Amino acid sequence: VPSQGELWTDAVIYADGRAVGRARVMDRKPAACKLPIQFAQARGFGRGWDCHGQFFDMRIINRALDAEEIEELAAKEKRINFVPEGAAAIPEKFRKSIDVFRKKFTAGRQGESRAFANAVTAALETWAQICGERAFFQTLASLEKNFDAEKFFLGPEWQALRGKRTVLILSRSDNRILAWYDLAHDKNLLRAGNSPWFQAVYFREGKLQKVSGGSPEVKLSAAAKVASNDGTCRWISCYRHRDFTARIDHSFAGDSLRYRLRIEASPGIRLREAVFPQVKLEAQKEGDLLIPRMSGAVKRNAAANRISYSGDYPSGHVSMQLGAYYDRRSGVYFAVEDGRARAKSLLFRAGKNGVEIAYRWPVAYPDGKNKKSVFAPQCDAVLSSFTGDWYDAGLLYKDFLRRSAVWYRSAKPVTDYPEWFRKNTLWLTLGHKEDSARKLVRLRKYFELPFAIEYINWFGKFDRDYPHHHANPQHYLWMQDIKKMGINIVPYTNGRLWETLDRRDTDYRYTTHGVPDAVKFADGSVVTEKYHGATFGVMCPACENWRNELKALAGRVLGLNVDGMYMDQIGAARPRLCFDPSHPHPANDPDSWYMKGYRKLLLDLHKLHPQAVWTTEDNSEPYVGLMHGLLSWRWLVDGNVPLFTLLYSGRTEMVGRSFGGEDPDALAVKLFQQWMQGEQLGWCGVDFLASPPRAKFRLQVKQAMHLRRGMLDFFQRGMLDRTPEVSPQTYRRLKWGVVGDQFVSTPAIAVRAWKLGGTRLVLMVNQTDRPRRFRLSLPAAAGERRKLWTVSGSGKLLDNGMIELAPWDPAALVSAPEPEFADAAARFDPLFRQVGTFSMTNDPFAIKKK
Repeated sequence: VPSQGELWTDAVIYADGRAVGRARVMDRKPAACKLPIQFAQARGFGRGWDCHGQFFDMRIINRALDAEEIEELAAKEKRINFVPEGAAAIPEKFRKSIDVFRKKFTAGRQGESRAFANAVTAALETWAQICGERAFFQTLASLEKNFDAEKFFLGPEWQALRGKRTVLILSRSDNRILAWYDLAHDKNLLRAGNSPWFQAVYFREGKLQKVSGGSPEVKLSAAAKVASNDGTCRWISCYRHRDFTARIDHSFAGDSLRYRLRIEASPGIRLREAVFPQVKLEAQKEGDLLIPRMSGAVKRNAAANRISYSGDYPSGHVSMQLGAYYDRRSGVYFAVEDGRARAKSLLFRAGKNGVEIAYRWPVAYPDGKNKKSVFAPQCDAVLSSFTGDWYDAGLLYKDFLRRSAVWYRSAKPVTDYPEWFRKNTLWLTLGHKEDSARKLVRLRKYFELPFAIEYINWFGKFDRDYPHHHANPQHYLWMQDIKKMGINIVPYTNGRLWETLDRRDTDYRYTTHGVPDAVKFADGSVVTEKYHGATFGVMCPACENWRNELKALAGRVLGLNVDGMYMDQIGAARPRLCFDPSHPHPANDPDSWYMKGYRKLLLDLHKLHPQAVWTTEDNSEPYVGLMHGLLSWRWLVDGNVPLFTLLYSGRTEMVGRSFGGEDPDALAVKLFQQWMQGEQLGWCGVDFLASPPRAKFRLQVKQAMHLRRGMLDFFQRGMLDRTPEVSPQTYRRLKWGVVGDQFVSTPAIAVRAWKLGGTRLVLMVNQTDRPRRFRLSLPAAAGERRKLWTVSGSGKLLDNGMIELAPWDPAALVSAPEPEFADAAARFDPLFRQVGTFSMTNDPFAIKKK
């Protein structure tokens, strides 16, 4: 992601299926090359490749392989004895005994008792991977003697904890989780033997070590037996290793498994990272993976398609802390309930061997030589069995937000925002030219509604001289002229970087004032990033001097008679953790970026400038409430769903998309997606929107602006409802832009639904060039009335429940009981009549035909 300072190439060397070396080359990507590949061939005496062996097999593959593919190749190679990571081979005699047990106890059983027998079989597969022959057959004999499927009794060796639809099987001796099984759908949720639950990464005598909870040298014991109270089962597991001890506090209630981790290092050991949670789910035949990228995205058939997703939180690429893996029957929701938004990285990787989930936390270094190195985040990792899809997973996460997330609980409602911003319908970006003012006047008159400008290069050349933004005199005069038109202005700034040559290619204040507060690597060097050929130091937001620098910048900007300030990268780019011992935070402190840094800054800015509007790039969740607007310009991900909107509508405003470089139809697709999801429209360039060939798009912008204004109550006081299914539905791949995934699978009928009180509002657009008939999965409640409105007036709600829409015709379907239905009709009748009168005949930029 070059726009966020992230550009690198990872090179990994594997031997016998195991990674034995890796390197990351920064600011580089591989170059295409057509040179021949040569093995063991010299180009002269004593020069060239030197091979002291024989090649039995050789393949050239023109793409990078993922780790699971390499494991599969290694497992097929007869010359090595390869066992996949974390999956000990089950001896054949164990396997046969497990099969006998399965057949014996599932024969003649149906329903839940049969599923429970299968659950015990799954637990035996895990047990077979972790114990010796004597322990295995002793447990097996005990199970065969005591097993009672109807009473869920397993005997003295194991115990079963029942939820609503699932069962958790534990070993009594050490509280080891052997299986988590969905009884309602007869399927295993955890991959057998592949859940280490955590990993400790630490320095021992200067060398980096990695040990997981499932490592053979780690001894597991039951620190507290299972106790049940108020429907919740609780127990404690203790892990002992020569270099650390770890404690996990478990709880199981309903169908939710929670655990809290504490790792305490031995003397002389310094923790660097902790992986928590670290689990592996069983691969499902057609399981979908929900990832928290941008607005949220669903990757279909994830295991078969080998989906891999990773990134750093909080950032635009990892905007939330949840995920889910599910099929049409059921699935698993997973998250960490970290209400402090500490820096961490996420990895979700799906393949035929399961779905790996790993959250990697930095661990702050102790601030004294005699202090122990400890990881204790005091929050839960959660795994919940659920039925549904991304929407239901979002509701589970929203419950955490309401209970524990500092940003959610402190966020003011959007209805308290400055009125101009709350009612704003459209954003344009401006890099001023002499004719820009004339174009803005004509757009303002044509749209018949106010809009706002993000002023990009008011200080001179873009991406230079940060943080010394001073208005170019001519641009200052232009800004005042724009304000007189009734157009609101929010100037661009960068809230994260300090250029190394910060005044016209000279070091003005960077060395004296920037370097002391910049983020440092462990060796003391400054963390830098490159943009447009210039180099910038990444600043540490925990430093008061840097926060004061940004406060002074805000004072200069708001003194220009503008309406707010855009602070680039804060909500988009990943945290860069700092090791500078002179800074007011421990080294490697995951709290330094948000709680000790940007949260402090933004709370101060709100106090200093209560009427200003603050916006930032992308939609990293902890900036909800601290930023009035989040720039959703990169919501261009294939499989995108409005998860973020479900969570945060009414607590922040989403602002804009990236327009340009896409398929012509994608212009309208992105615009109407913004409208249906309740977002502020646009973020188009002035010249782009005023281009004469875009008359049709301008008309669609005007339609969407007025429709948004007329539906603000739903978007700001209502809640995103479950999206009705469309039948029949078709998809096509359109190029949505030059950032993100570029090509996005786009539905023929786009639909989103909202609910306010007892009124349901379904917004629709036929995104094809021919009329369409379809049905919505939207059963009517008793006493509800329904009506369909379309801009063209030609849409139909037929007696058989089918809906007919003309091409590119925005539509709204309202379902409500009286008197709510009458209120909605009184609002939408004049709204759609007005929007239906808009046309291209008075377009000020249209090409006039002779």
